[in-house]
Order: sequence, then structure tokens, then C-alpha cells
Amino acid sequence: MNHLIEAEILSKSIYAGNFEDYLNDAEDCMEFEEEPEDSEAYRIDNPELTETVTQIEEVLGTSTTNDTISDVLAGNELSPEVLQELSESYGVSPDRAQREIESLTENLMDSFEGYLEEQHKGIDINHLSEWVAYAVNKDTKVMQLYQQALTGARSGDLSYSSELVDAYKKFYRLF
Repeated sequence: MNHLIEAEILSKSIYAGNFEDYLNDAEDCMEFEEEPEDSEAYRIDNPELTETVTQIEEVLGTSTTNDTISDVLAGNELSPEVLQELSESYGVSPDRAQREIESLTENLMDSFEGYLEEQHKGIDINHLSEWVAYAVNKDTKVMQLYQQALTGARSGDLSYSSELVDAYKKFYRLF
């Protein structure tokens, strides 16, 4: 038995029948890794943006919000149905609804551009955008990474786009 205690396989406390002491000993021996702090470099600190996204999602749902933002990012016109739905829900004109979505998208892109400059130096945002627009329709994995990046950005966390940027770098062998 002493060999088990010396090898720390069996606690002296449990061998002596004191389970409470064993639990205390176990807690003392446990090392807890501190979770890494969330890097502010990846966060969009704009409560107005988050509120706008939340309001749009309440009306359109997550999927349609993603599609709407993607359409604006791609330079496409927003569907009249989306604009009408937002307009009626919030009592604003369709033009105002469109301006809000365009402003939201512009803020997301500005934040993403800052993220690229800070975290992925040397990446051309226009080329990356063109590649994503092409690859998202050709590669399911890129589509999933784009959706993940967009969902993260909408919630204010740009770190979700790192895998998409890594896929771009890998495709062009930029590592």
C-alpha cells in the first residue's frame, strides 16, 4: 500500500478513511489553467453596431441577416422584401432601412480591415474579398468559414475570421 501512496496513486487521506481530507488534498494538487483573456484587438467595440445587428436579426432572422449583409458586401441591391419588412417593423422608410444596413456593413468592413492590418499584415482586403466571393460558391469549407466569420463579426468578435484568412493565405501560399 505504501508504494501506491508514494507513487501518488493513492492518497494517505483516503487510505486512512478520511474522504474529506482527500478532496481537499486533490483540490490543492489540481492546477487550473487560467483561460486566456479575450484580446481586445479582435473585438468590435461599438454598441450601436451590435444593437443594429440585433434589431435586424429580430425582424429578418439570422440566415436572412447573413444573406443581406453578404449582398451589401458583394455590392448587390437589397431585396425590396427585406427593406419593406424592416421598414414596416421599425416604422422607417425603406431608404432609411437600406442606409442602416449599408452603414452596418461599412462598419463591419472597416473593423475587419483594421483587424487585418493589425493581425494579418500584408493582406490586401480587396483581393481577399474577391477571393472569398469566388471561393464561397466553389468550396463548402470556405463557405462555412465565411459564415463563421460573418456570424462572429455580427456579434463583435473578429477572431472568428482568422480561419478564413488562414484558408486564403494557404490558397495563395502566403505563409
